[in-house]
Amino acid sequence: MMTKSQCWILIIWLSFTVLAFAYFIDDKLKDFDAEHKLENMTAQSLAPHLFTF
Repeated sequence: MMTKSQCWILIIWLSFTVLAFAYFIDDKLKDFDAEHKLENMTAQSLAPHLFTF
């Protein structure tokens, strides 16, 4: 069984871990469709463009 202080330490540690993860991956994530070119495309209309790669 966990004491209250152990529970708080676990909550603080988990919060810090999630915040650190979000901070470090923020620069690595890129917008996939920043110009919204794919907004009105269906899978069938997009597929021929993907086969060229």
